[in-house]
Amino acid sequence: MITKTSLFAIGMSGALLALGCQSKKEPAPNALAQIASSKPSLMGAKPATVTPPSTPAKPSIRRPSGQEDLVLTAERRARIEAAYPEAKGFLDGAELESRLYERRLPRGKDTKARATLDALAQGKWVLFTGNIMNPTKDGFELALRYTPRDAKDRLGLTSTWLGIEFSGISGYDSSQYRAGEPIAILARYDGKQRAVAGYDLVLSNRWFVETP
Repeated sequence: MITKTSLFAIGMSGALLALGCQSKKEPAPNALAQIASSKPSLMGAKPATVTPPSTPAKPSIRRPSGQEDLVLTAERRARIEAAYPEAKGFLDGAELESRLYERRLPRGKDTKARATLDALAQGKWVLFTGNIMNPTKDGFELALRYTPRDAKDRLGLTSTWLGIEFSGISGYDSSQYRAGEPIAILARYDGKQRAVAGYDLVLSNRWFVETP
């Protein structure tokens, strides 16, 4: 027979059982977040921020603006010879032209002019300066005058010249030049109006300032 006392006992037992089951339940997610935020050591370490390495800026290159910037000075010769000792004592193209003028070569006689040039400069290092012609990926041309211009000719149209072909020039980049722009080249003249080894003094930053 179930008495009031028995019913009370059963009710108490059910209540205690319900409390026990509730105590075994896991905390709600928001409770876990509150616990973790109060104890940073329980949180996972934040990934380190990786900063990509900065690309060093390319050094600016000063370019000749005209013939007045292509004059060989004692300071330039010293710097160039220090950088390229194999070319020490190189010929200045401007002086080479003067030596050709002294020969009083006939205008338009390129074969005789080339033979004279080869006798003076073949196998030697020469500083060639002037305005670049026909720039391509593999090379370009420069003019070397062998007769002077007339005194009244301001443009130099009366002078005659040989076209020197250049290839294998270290530092040369055709994308950096347009036809007619000033250039300074130190090259070994191999004869027959060709030079197949040398250095672009402008793009290598040897003409105006010393490379670090």
